Amino acid sequence: MHLTDIDHEIVEQTYEKRCFFTYLLTEAGVDPRTAKQDACRMEHMISENSFRHLKQSICKKEYRVEGRLFIVCVI
Repeated sequence: MHLTDIDHEIVEQTYEKRCFFTYLLTEAGVDPRTAKQDACRMEHMISENSFRHLKQSICKKEYRVEGRLFIVCVI
């Protein structure tokens, strides 16, 4: 299987959303397994525009998941 540059970008955006929502849910006290399951659903439902605004609306914080650096919010 060969992914184009656009495909890679979509994969990266989707993975970022999953990590973002997993982090927020677990920080809110949701069981990690449930948080991952819910984050998977949420990543496919939110638009890029809404996701960008959500991230920008709250303070930023860096975190790592599987060795990758992400910046998310702190509520």
